[in-house]
Amino acid sequence: MFLNIKQGGFSIVQVLLVLAIFLVIASMAIPSLYQFQVGAQVDTVAAELGQSLRRAQSRAIVGYDNTNWGVYFEEDAYTIYSGNDYNTRNTDRDESYPYSNSILIINDFSDEIVFTRISGLPSSEGNITLSNSMNSDQSTITINSLGVIEYR
Repeated sequence: MFLNIKQGGFSIVQVLLVLAIFLVIASMAIPSLYQFQVGAQVDTVAAELGQSLRRAQSRAIVGYDNTNWGVYFEEDAYTIYSGNDYNTRNTDRDESYPYSNSILIINDFSDEIVFTRISGLPSSEGNITLSNSMNSDQSTITINSLGVIEYR
């Protein structure tokens, strides 16, 4: 008396084949996810910088610390400061925001922009261009003579 019991399941070849297909699909998806992350860096820094410019302008308009407010650009960070210029600022009020060294910030004005107390008008107008050294992604922040800050 032999019982004919069939065992169900997958053979080792079938499992390895499915695993190989999964690895091929994953290897194609990982570079795309990496490019998405790199591309999002420019947009994130642009949004943060735009909000920081608006924060400095808002503080100037309400007369916080009874002085002007500005933003100073360095190679790997930007700083919101209180004062007429970066050299004579109140260092106790500094807010520094570092960003990735793959992000390049180029602006049409000097290393700083100052917003006038009460009126909030900028010391200069122009564009701030953010680009990623790892790809061609760019974002631009525009500040006009009336102090309107737009980023896209």
